[in-house]
Amino acid sequence: MNKANEATESDQAIMRRLDDIYYEVQSVRRMTELELRARKDELEPTVLANFEGKAGETRKECYLAADGHKTQKDIVRKTGISKGTISVRMRELCEANLVEPVQQEVGNISVYRKNPSYERVFQLSKKLEAESE
Repeated sequence: MNKANEATESDQAIMRRLDDIYYEVQSVRRMTELELRARKDELEPTVLANFEGKAGETRKECYLAADGHKTQKDIVRKTGISKGTISVRMRELCEANLVEPVQQEVGNISVYRKNPSYERVFQLSKKLEAESE
Protein backbone atom coordinates (compact mmCIF):
# COMPACT_ATOMS: atom_id res chain seq x y z
CA MET A 1 0.00 0.00 0.00
CA ASN A 2 1.44 3.36 -0.97
CA LYS A 3 1.39 6.57 1.06
CA ALA A 4 -1.43 8.15 -1.00
CA ASN A 5 -3.74 5.20 -0.27
CA GLU A 6 -2.81 5.28 3.42
CA ALA A 7 -3.64 8.99 3.59
CA THR A 8 -6.94 8.43 1.81
CA GLU A 9 -7.91 5.60 4.17
CA SER A 10 -6.89 7.69 7.14
CA ASP A 11 -8.92 10.65 5.85
CA GLN A 12 -11.93 8.40 5.31
CA ALA A 13 -11.63 6.99 8.84
CA ILE A 14 -11.49 10.53 10.23
CA MET A 15 -14.54 11.54 8.17
CA ARG A 16 -16.49 8.48 9.42
CA ARG A 17 -15.61 9.36 13.01
CA LEU A 18 -16.65 12.99 12.48
CA ASP A 19 -19.96 11.79 11.03
CA ASP A 20 -20.46 9.61 14.13
CA ILE A 21 -19.70 12.53 16.43
CA TYR A 22 -22.04 14.84 14.48
CA TYR A 23 -24.84 12.26 14.72
CA GLU A 24 -24.34 11.88 18.48
CA VAL A 25 -24.31 15.65 19.03
CA GLN A 26 -27.53 16.00 17.03
CA SER A 27 -29.11 13.18 19.07
CA VAL A 28 -28.20 14.95 22.31
CA ARG A 29 -29.63 18.22 20.94
CA ARG A 30 -32.90 16.49 19.99
CA MET A 31 -33.21 14.90 23.44
CA THR A 32 -32.45 18.23 25.12
CA GLU A 33 -35.04 19.96 23.00
CA LEU A 34 -37.66 17.31 23.80
CA GLU A 35 -37.00 17.78 27.51
CA LEU A 36 -37.19 21.56 27.17
CA ARG A 37 -40.52 21.27 25.35
CA ALA A 38 -41.87 18.92 28.03
CA ARG A 39 -40.84 21.33 30.79
CA LYS A 40 -41.44 24.62 28.94
CA ASP A 41 -44.09 25.98 31.31
CA GLU A 42 -41.92 25.17 34.32
CA LEU A 43 -38.65 26.53 32.87
CA GLU A 44 -39.81 29.61 30.96
CA PRO A 45 -40.02 31.96 33.99
CA THR A 46 -36.46 31.03 34.98
CA VAL A 47 -35.18 31.48 31.43
CA LEU A 48 -36.85 34.88 31.07
CA ALA A 49 -35.55 35.97 34.51
CA ASN A 50 -32.09 36.14 32.90
CA PHE A 51 -33.26 39.27 31.11
CA GLU A 52 -34.69 41.18 34.09
CA GLY A 53 -33.12 44.14 35.87
CA LYS A 54 -30.20 46.29 34.77
CA ALA A 55 -27.87 43.32 34.16
CA GLY A 56 -30.72 41.61 32.32
CA GLU A 57 -31.01 44.54 29.92
CA THR A 58 -27.37 44.18 28.89
CA ARG A 59 -27.76 40.39 28.71
CA LYS A 60 -30.72 40.97 26.37
CA GLU A 61 -28.64 43.20 24.09
CA CYS A 62 -25.83 40.65 24.05
CA TYR A 63 -28.22 37.77 23.42
CA LEU A 64 -29.87 39.51 20.49
CA ALA A 65 -26.47 40.37 19.00
CA ALA A 66 -25.15 36.79 19.28
CA ASP A 67 -25.76 35.42 15.82
CA GLY A 68 -22.84 33.06 15.33
CA HIS A 69 -20.91 35.56 13.28
CA LYS A 70 -20.20 38.54 15.52
CA THR A 71 -17.20 38.68 17.80
CA GLN A 72 -17.34 40.30 21.22
CA LYS A 73 -15.65 43.31 19.62
CA ASP A 74 -18.49 43.54 17.07
CA ILE A 75 -21.05 43.36 19.89
CA VAL A 76 -19.24 46.17 21.74
CA ARG A 77 -19.41 48.32 18.60
CA LYS A 78 -23.08 47.52 17.98
CA THR A 79 -24.32 48.00 21.54
CA GLY A 80 -21.91 50.55 22.99
CA ILE A 81 -21.53 48.34 26.07
CA SER A 82 -17.98 48.03 27.45
CA LYS A 83 -15.84 45.04 26.48
CA GLY A 84 -15.59 43.90 30.11
CA THR A 85 -19.36 43.96 30.57
CA ILE A 86 -19.90 42.11 27.28
CA SER A 87 -17.43 39.45 28.38
CA VAL A 88 -19.21 38.99 31.73
CA ARG A 89 -22.70 38.93 30.18
CA MET A 90 -21.69 36.44 27.48
CA ARG A 91 -20.19 34.18 30.15
CA GLU A 92 -23.43 34.42 32.14
CA LEU A 93 -25.49 33.59 29.04
CA CYS A 94 -23.24 30.58 28.37
CA GLU A 95 -23.64 29.38 31.96
CA ALA A 96 -27.43 29.65 31.53
CA ASN A 97 -27.11 27.60 28.29
CA LEU A 98 -28.73 30.42 26.32
CA VAL A 99 -25.72 30.98 24.06
CA GLU A 100 -22.82 28.76 23.10
CA PRO A 101 -19.38 29.48 21.71
CA VAL A 102 -18.97 28.80 18.02
CA GLN A 103 -15.34 29.73 18.01
CA GLN A 104 -13.68 30.19 21.36
CA GLU A 105 -10.46 32.01 22.11
CA VAL A 106 -8.97 31.60 18.64
CA GLY A 107 -6.53 34.47 18.54
CA ASN A 108 -8.35 35.92 21.58
CA ILE A 109 -11.60 36.20 19.60
CA SER A 110 -14.83 34.71 20.92
CA VAL A 111 -17.82 34.19 18.63
CA TYR A 112 -21.15 33.07 20.07
CA ARG A 113 -24.51 31.91 18.79
CA LYS A 114 -27.87 31.49 20.42
CA ASN A 115 -28.51 27.96 21.67
CA PRO A 116 -30.78 26.69 18.88
CA SER A 117 -32.81 24.44 21.19
CA TYR A 118 -33.64 27.24 23.62
CA GLU A 119 -34.34 29.60 20.73
CA ARG A 120 -36.78 27.16 19.08
CA VAL A 121 -38.58 26.18 22.30
CA PHE A 122 -38.78 29.57 24.02
CA GLN A 123 -38.60 31.86 20.94
CA LEU A 124 -36.44 34.21 22.99
CA SER A 125 -35.36 36.55 20.18
CA LYS A 126 -38.95 37.15 19.16
CA LYS A 127 -40.04 37.82 22.76
CA LEU A 128 -37.06 40.03 23.63
CA GLU A 129 -37.37 42.07 20.43
CA ALA A 130 -41.10 42.58 21.09
CA GLU A 131 -40.29 43.84 24.61
CA SER A 132 -37.77 46.31 23.17
CA GLU A 133 -40.31 47.92 20.84
